[in-house]
Amino acid sequence: ERTKIHLLLLFNQLDSTNSLDVHLLLKALQCTIKFESDMSIRFDIHNLFNNIDNKIDHQIDSKDINDQEDDKYFFQLAYNAINGSISNIYDKFLHCYVILERNNLSEMLDKLNNNEDITSNQSNNTTSSVYESAIQMFVFIKNSIKRCTALTTGFTFYELTKEFKDCMKQYIE
Repeated sequence: ERTKIHLLLLFNQLDSTNSLDVHLLLKALQCTIKFESDMSIRFDIHNLFNNIDNKIDHQIDSKDINDQEDDKYFFQLAYNAINGSISNIYDKFLHCYVILERNNLSEMLDKLNNNEDITSNQSNNTTSSVYESAIQMFVFIKNSIKRCTALTTGFTFYELTKEFKDCMKQYIE
C-alpha cells in the first residue's frame, strides 16, 4: 500500500508538469507486473487456492468445509491484493502511451496512403481484391492490441480502441 501511495504521488507530480516519459513509464509498468507475478509465484497463492478447492470437494464435515471456505476466501483476498494492486494505478497515467500509439497509427496511415496496392486472391472459383494497405493496417492494430493488453485492459485499452476507430475512419477517407 505504501508503494502504491508513493507511485501515485510521483506520477501526479510528473503528470502535472508534463514530465512523464512514456518509455520509462512503460518499462516501470512492465517491471511492476513482473514483480506482482513473482510475488504470486513466491507465495504460491494460486496453488494454495486450488488445493483448498480440492479439499472442499472431498470434505464431509460441515465445520471442516466452513474452515476451508474461510481459508479459500483469505487466499482469494491475498491473490487479489498482490495481482494488480500496484500495476492498476498506472492506468490513469498512460494517456501518453495512447498518444504515442496515435502517432504511430498516423505515421502508418501516411505510409499506407502513399503505397496503395490491390492484391488479388483467387480461391474456389471466386475472385476477391484486397487492399494490401488494409491488411497492413489490421496487422498493425493487432500488434498494438497485443502490446496494450500485455500491460493493461482497463481505461487505457478503452481509449486506444477509440484511436483504432478514428484510424479506420481516416483510412476509409
